[in-house]
Amino acid sequence: MKKNRLMAGVASLLLASAPVVVPQAATAAPFDLAHSNALVSSSDRIEDELVSFFDRYGVPKTQQQGLIDKLNNGVAWDSMSGASPVTTETSRVGASDVTIERYADGSVVVSTIDAVPENPDDPMPAGISSCRLVSSSNYHANYKNCFANVEFGVWQMGFHFDRNTVKGRVGSITRYYGMTHRLIGGSLSNHRFTKFSSSRVRYSANLSVLFKGFPAGWTAWMEVRLGTGGAAWTVHNFKS
Repeated sequence: MKKNRLMAGVASLLLASAPVVVPQAATAAPFDLAHSNALVSSSDRIEDELVSFFDRYGVPKTQQQGLIDKLNNGVAWDSMSGASPVTTETSRVGASDVTIERYADGSVVVSTIDAVPENPDDPMPAGISSCRLVSSSNYHANYKNCFANVEFGVWQMGFHFDRNTVKGRVGSITRYYGMTHRLIGGSLSNHRFTKFSSSRVRYSANLSVLFKGFPAGWTAWMEVRLGTGGAAWTVHNFKS
């Protein structure tokens, strides 16, 4: 893959768009190329981050090049274009539940959410987790700093939340905070939370992106939903 070609393609996207606006409540994004004046020194990092993401989730090398070419030409990947995933895989990885949606062109959407026990008196899942048990009994438990995240290489949104689980009943989200995001080829602004119910919270931001096929003024969002006991999952609209 030619790094100078990738830099030119991403530069043409970034230089035409406004910088990302990060609200004071947000935590630092894990990888943020929002400001064009950082681009020249970060061109290698762009490709390294994308290739690392592709390798981590098993995207074939032949399809990786095609995805880079699409990015260079401002063309949305299948995962952003409204296509349906070819396969969807869900598994427990360490202390997180991970869902991978795979698309025909090789692009993937990866949703991750910290796992907690199905029953409050069961032990926490083994592995590294930001989710911390603060109190429990034989029928309910309270957790702080749980994290949910959705990403597909060029785009990531996530946030932290506190939750209460009750045995045999739908849990509740008691606090939500610490937004994180990154975006190559556009900008996110007007970051906000919406609480639809005690078990459903959405993180939204206005999207300005130069990939073909995306409408102007589109709103990107991901949300956390809680189910009975320890059940939790994410949903998103990371497509046009």
